[in-house]
Order: sequence, then structure tokens, then C-alpha cells
Amino acid sequence: MPAGLFGQAEWVGYLPLNTVRVAVSDAVLADLSCELMTLRTVLAVGLVRNLPTALWAIRLALTGRRAEAREELRIACSSRSLRDYHRWRLSSYRTPDEAGVDAPREAWQSGPHVCFMLDRAAGSEHAIEATLKSLREQTYKRWSVTFIEPTQKPDEPQAGTGASLAELRAGDFIAPLRPGDVLPPYALAAFAEHVLKHPQADLLYGDEESVDDRGRHIDPQLKPDWSPAFQSSRQYVDQAVYVRVSTIAAAGTVQVRDLAQADRLWALVWEEAKSIQHVRRVLLTKATPESSRKSRRLVGLGRPSMATMDASATIIIPSKDRPDLLGPCLASLRDSQPANFEVVVADNGSERAETHSLYRSASGDPRIRILTLPGPFNFSALCNQAAAAAHGRVLVFLNDDTIAIQPDWLARLAGWALRAECGAIGAKLLYPSGRVQHGGLVVGLGGYAAHIESGVPSNDPGYLDRLDAAHEVSAVTGACLAVEKAKFDAVHGFDAERFPVELGDVDLCLRLEARGWKTIFTAEAVLIHRESASRGRARDREIRYAREHGHFIARWRSRIHDDPFFHPALSLSSLRTRLDG
Repeated sequence: MPAGLFGQAEWVGYLPLNTVRVAVSDAVLADLSCELMTLRTVLAVGLVRNLPTALWAIRLALTGRRAEAREELRIACSSRSLRDYHRWRLSSYRTPDEAGVDAPREAWQSGPHVCFMLDRAAGSEHAIEATLKSLREQTYKRWSVTFIEPTQKPDEPQAGTGASLAELRAGDFIAPLRPGDVLPPYALAAFAEHVLKHPQADLLYGDEESVDDRGRHIDPQLKPDWSPAFQSSRQYVDQAVYVRVSTIAAAGTVQVRDLAQADRLWALVWEEAKSIQHVRRVLLTKATPESSRKSRRLVGLGRPSMATMDASATIIIPSKDRPDLLGPCLASLRDSQPANFEVVVADNGSERAETHSLYRSASGDPRIRILTLPGPFNFSALCNQAAAAAHGRVLVFLNDDTIAIQPDWLARLAGWALRAECGAIGAKLLYPSGRVQHGGLVVGLGGYAAHIESGVPSNDPGYLDRLDAAHEVSAVTGACLAVEKAKFDAVHGFDAERFPVELGDVDLCLRLEARGWKTIFTAEAVLIHRESASRGRARDREIRYAREHGHFIARWRSRIHDDPFFHPALSLSSLRTRLDG
């Protein structure tokens, strides 16, 4: 079901004809209603929410492809454009009921106090009053405002006309606010509930939105859970920040004016925070229009140190009788940096004369080895056997239908892979047309796992600039995946029994993560990938790989339901980032 980001949500989907009972688990619902819809009504919903997909469904139905049409109509009803955010928000918004389900809870009496820091010089009195009005409308009342006056000294320990900072307890929170920014009425209640459930949290951030000149809500920033690499690259956390007083005290000399500036406050205290958590609700509506909002991309801050980029690497390429693909692939690797690498071609029983001619030619390069591994095609087993024969400290699994287009692609991947906290590392892959093929995988997308933003132009930064920045993801594709050999061996490599062809790369990433090694997508390593050119495109993929899909659901069911690096209010039915429902 869609996330109830603003208090209510609607799900439109198919139920079997003999359904007699519907149960909703893991949810707190004040009201639930169901309605059977006619095909005409469902089609109308699809046309409003996702016009191109709904029209495609109609075309498929008219040509007799009813099963495909049914699936496309389901997708049309399950996603909306980010440009439709205002209308989506209106349909999802529930006014808080302070006399009913939103009534103050007894536990709130011991909840955290929040002191908002507001720089009076940063806006007009009218803007300040709009901010204060939104605070007065909060259902959670344990808050105060401290003003920073224009004449106040930067290091003055007290803050003018508001509550005294000296009166705050170590467990209280400080939050910066700008004149004109407002909090939705539920914001502090959502924040307090999260803190009560996670008392160890000492730095929290929420989702955000903006308002344009016409009063329409735009630019939703629906963020991933805590992603330090992403924050270093892009500073995605932005304005909705709450910091525990004890964490500020541990940071040392923090000036009062720093407390009213989210970016300054974050930069000063985040390394002192022991637990950084994401509240998955829109906690702030910014008055700054989208057109004037400054870019927060900090290109290069997530780049690994070049000093770590000279370790040995083994590039492993499974292949069988595709010299037309493998030849250009090998040629593109010759100038890769650092030069301390070897290539192991895991040959799966090639028979063509052209293939063996290529192997003889390639053997002139002492860095290239051909490992003969005949038998039924099992991608995972081929990779494992080649990894066992590898000499490099870093393993790079590479499809034979890829082309390296920059000399330092290997250095970029290896630099990340050698970090103690990192497991699998993935590159940005482009189709020959220049469009994006891989920018990281979302677990749960399409029912199992899929590439988000697949098909967008190469210069498209992606949602929240994800395609331009290094960031944590749940998985990366095995078409180009780097991992330190010791970590790969520690999880026993790919699961060749359960995932011989499909989803083995995703499973490997999740098992590495379970051992404490995170998966990183880096946009600084770019290759061309003719996706599945060596295997062809199977129309019956769902049937062909049903066994792997079943194993994946059984092992990673909880992750399918909730990818921490993909907001639950975003659609799991669309390869482009869209709103859910």
C-alpha cells in the first residue's frame, strides 16, 4: 500500500475474484474502507495519474495483449508524476483530529522539548508571524522559540527575547528555522513519536517541500534514510534538522548564530552524533521557491583518496562465444588505471573459431588469462570459480558487453571498495545511445529489484541529484560490480545454487550489507553497457526465473517491503522516480 505521508492513502489494484477477506498488517489505521471499482473507473484513475502508461495499456488491450494491458493499467494506477505533487498532496492530506486519533498522548508529557532558533534579521515580521502561527497549530506543544536579534553578538550565550538556552536539558533538541518556513500541524508530533520510539537518536532529519508564488506545494524532498556518502556528496539533509543539546555541547564551540543555520549546524555537530535517523514525514514547508533555491551539490566530496587507488585488481568477465562483444570490451580495458590489474575471462565452453582466435590474440597481453569453465550457464558459479583463481586484492565482475570509456574507472571503483565500511561498489552504466542504464538498484522495485531512473538522458541528475553523486544503495548490478576479495570470500561469494542467473548480484549486496559492509553507487566511474546483449532479452523472464524469484522473496521479504534508501512514498511500479499511488 502507499505510504500515508499526509495521514491517508488510497490503493488501487487487482484482487482475485474469489477474495472473501482482506487483511492489512503492520499498520495503525483509524479508518479503512474498500470499494469495488469497474474497469471504466479504474481506467479513469489511470488516465489521471499516469496518462502515457494508461494509453499504452489501452493500445495493448486493443491489440489483444490483455495480460500485458492489465499490468500496465496496474502500473498507471500506482504512480504519479512528481510534477503532480500538489494534487497528490491534497488527495492524501488528512486534517489532524486533536479530539480523536491525534489527541495528545500521555507519553508526550515526557517527550523531548524542542527549541527553535529563528534569526529575526533573516526575514520580515510577516514571514516570522507565519512561522510562529504554524508552531502554535502543532498538536505537540513541548516547544519554544529563541530569537537571534540583529544586534546580538555572534558568540553571545543567550539568545535575546526567546526561551533561555541555559534552561534546556541535555536531552532536549534544538532546530533551526528560517522566517517564512512553516511546519505542517502534525510535524512535531511525528518527530516526538520517533524520538520516543528511538531514544538513542541524537540527530534527526525529516522530509521537506516548498511553496511557489501561487501557493502550490512543489519540489518534494523525500529523502533516503541516513546515507553518509550521499550527504558528503550532495548535502541532501537540507533544512529540517533536529539536534540533541548534548550533541551540540560535545561539538565544542558552537556560536549561537550557527544554531539558526541548518547547514552550519549540521557541519559542526554531525560527527559527534552517535545515532542519525530519518523521520519519514514531511516536517518542513519552505517558503523559498524552487527556482531560487541554491544548489546543494558538492561535487567531489565523496571521492576516494587517490592514495588508496593503486591496489591490485582482478577483472572477471564471464563469456561464451561472443567475440563481437568481448573483443571491444578487452580492448577498452588496456589503458585502465591503475595498471596493476589482471583480466580473467571465465569462458563457459566457447566453440566458435572466432572466439578462440580472439583468445590467442589476447594471450599476448600477460595481464589476460582465459579460464575454461564448460557446463550449463550459471553466472554465479562462473564468477565464484574465477574469483577463486584471482590474484588481485579487489575483484571487479564485468559483463562482456561493457566498454570502459575513461581510464580511471577502475581506480574510482577500487578506491571505494577498499574502504573498511564498503562492500559492493557499482558504476554508472550508459546504453550506447547515451541514456542511463544503471544508477543503482531499488529492492522491491518491480516486485523484486530493478534499476531506478533507467532510460533517462545521461545528463539528467536524477531525483535529489542521485545520478550525479556517490550514495548508498541497497544493491548494484553485477554487470560492473567491485568488491574487496576478502569481503567477497567472507560471505562465500555469489549463491550459485539459489541464484544461478537472476538476482544473484542483489543477493550478494544484501549479504555483504548484513555483515556490515554497505553498497555504494558512484557516478564518477562510467562505462557503456549493452544490457543483456550476450544473453538476449527473455520475454518470459518471470516464468524462466521463477525459482530465483521465489528464493529472493523468501530470503529478503522484509527488504522488498522497505528499501531504506528509497522513500516509501515513492512508487515501486515505475523505473522513473514517481509518487506512489
